[in-house]
Amino acid sequence: AVAGLPAALYCVQNLVSLLAYQNLDPVAFNVLNQTKTLSAALCCYLVLGSRQSGVQIMALGLLLGAALVLEKILPVSLLLPGLVSAGGAASGAAASAATGAAGVGSSIGSAGLMTTLGNMVTSLTSGGMARRVTHGVLPILLASFLSGLAGALVQKAVQGGGRQMHRLREGKAAAMVKPKNFYLFSTELGIASIFLLLVSFAFS
Repeated sequence: AVAGLPAALYCVQNLVSLLAYQNLDPVAFNVLNQTKTLSAALCCYLVLGSRQSGVQIMALGLLLGAALVLEKILPVSLLLPGLVSAGGAASGAAASAATGAAGVGSSIGSAGLMTTLGNMVTSLTSGGMARRVTHGVLPILLASFLSGLAGALVQKAVQGGGRQMHRLREGKAAAMVKPKNFYLFSTELGIASIFLLLVSFAFS
């Protein structure tokens, strides 16, 4: 019963990963697949209450930003406004705006931000790019999230849950419940996965 939910999550993860394989190039797939580090940290916090430090959160944010930039979902011009002009050359508007009126500069920056967001939405919803996002990018991001969630649930089941981990961090070993045998739990995961795959084959 405990292994059923993680096994189901792993099965769904494999299905959406196969969908992403068919619609992404190898570099894009592997880069976006690395976001499972981010989802693992998030799910460990939500499921186990394991917090990250400020530096760790910053590093995880950079990892997510890098994946989005490399996949051209998040344009560099949105992260660094004014660095690159519309023609691709270095923009000198930033220097003149710094010496000009602040109100005019902020209005130009807001207009440029809205234009960039509009262009990004248009590019994501146009033709082949739309299919790439819906059948490639989103499935692999979902697979990465499911991987982190299933991993956190497995760790919770094996180590006795979030409260037990909190006691372990505080040194209260006497109050701990005996953890599950990892090899036995892995066997239970395998049996549950076989059952779920047989059911899916019946409807495939």
